[in-house]
Amino acid sequence: MSLLTLTLMLVNGLLLVSTLGIVYPLSILYAMGRVSLWATFFCYCGAVFGFLNYGKVMNTPPPWY
Repeated sequence: MSLLTLTLMLVNGLLLVSTLGIVYPLSILYAMGRVSLWATFFCYCGAVFGFLNYGKVMNTPPPWY
């Protein structure tokens, strides 16, 4: 996960470049990186706390409400 975070920091720095040829691909990489960051977070929480406690950790009500 730290590799993903470092890559996102690098992409943020490169987005400051004003060349349009590089901004478009970096914007797509940035969007994919943000989605990947959230996906790894939720997978980590599910793996660590288990399926039964996942709703408690994510602050969602149980399905029987």
